[in-house]
Amino acid sequence: MKRIYSLIFLIFFTQSLIASGDKYMLSKLVYDTITKTQLYLDKDKYQEAKKLLLDLDKSSKVRKKLDKAYLKFYIGYVYSLKDNAAKAIIYFKDALGLEGLPPEQIKSSRLNLVQLYMQQEDYKQAIYYLDKLIETGPIKAEYYIYKANANLSLKKYAIVIKNINEAITFSKEKKTNWLKTKFYCYYILQDYSNALVTVKELIEKEPENKDYWVQLSSLYSILGKSPDAISSLDVANILKIHLSENELLQLISWLRYMHVPHKAATIMLGAIENKTIKANDKNIESLGDLYYESKEFDKAIKFYLEVAKKSQSGKMYFKVSQIYSNMHKDKEAINNIKLSLKKHDSINIGEKKLLLAKSYYELGMIKEAKEFFVEVLKYPKFKKFASAWLEYLKK
Repeated sequence: MKRIYSLIFLIFFTQSLIASGDKYMLSKLVYDTITKTQLYLDKDKYQEAKKLLLDLDKSSKVRKKLDKAYLKFYIGYVYSLKDNAAKAIIYFKDALGLEGLPPEQIKSSRLNLVQLYMQQEDYKQAIYYLDKLIETGPIKAEYYIYKANANLSLKKYAIVIKNINEAITFSKEKKTNWLKTKFYCYYILQDYSNALVTVKELIEKEPENKDYWVQLSSLYSILGKSPDAISSLDVANILKIHLSENELLQLISWLRYMHVPHKAATIMLGAIENKTIKANDKNIESLGDLYYESKEFDKAIKFYLEVAKKSQSGKMYFKVSQIYSNMHKDKEAINNIKLSLKKHDSINIGEKKLLLAKSYYELGMIKEAKEFFVEVLKYPKFKKFASAWLEYLKK
């Protein structure tokens, strides 16, 4: 790759000299030496190429500024091929110092120095030459990205954000990696509002990247945003993300905590249907709870009954009966309380019979209501309520 690049490099430079006229025309000696050097490089004869250039650089035959400057420029280039950054820097700087290079090679020298200083982690010098490139123009977005990377290494996070914004201005686009860097800097600076804006931009670019959604939920939590803000979450996109069962359950739990149960229920139902979340009793009951909290009682009952029939749980039948009672569907409430009582569990029997008595009363079945209020007297916790009801029914 380096050999191909070096040939292109030489052709480009030669063409730029020809286009510039006699002012930037190399002497035949220097041009022939560089051509021979290139042939050595193409055959991986690096030492021979380097010796040829260094010998000519010391020769008194080279007098013109352009020849001297370009020899040093090319020596710097050859050293850079072998990752000898320290030597390459010396020669590129010497080439610039002679003030004989054509504009394109001045720019190329500075850009090489930027890359070499970045390799050496001398970020201040890299920024110095980037500023020179920007000052002389034409400006390229990549210069600001180089500056952003250098300032990131220097932990100058606010300046990194400024550099990336300048790159966006010149390129008219927002690359994903640029936005990721901006998000990181905002987060480090604890500028969570702007971090939130940036992660939303990332979600627009890569809606299936689960990390962005996790970051979004984290930022909403930090900022204490209202549940209305959470409603902007795109359920369809969330379901396309390859979240694990545990990650989905965490997201659902967070949405529930943020009082957005309907969105949580929609995500959970989709995940159960595509088998990302197991359709076990615990998860189906949780789904019913989410629909209950969303005031979608028919859906809640559907999932509670699914668990009740499967597990033969008296607790679940009682849960269903309570919803029916609140919906003033007393016949359904009575049927489910009876199913609950048939399971012979000892949990909340007094409460179940109290609800049964009330349901009979609501249906005008006073005799049955009295019978169950009398039974409720056996349970100390509910005795007071049952007594009050019996007194009322005597009137």
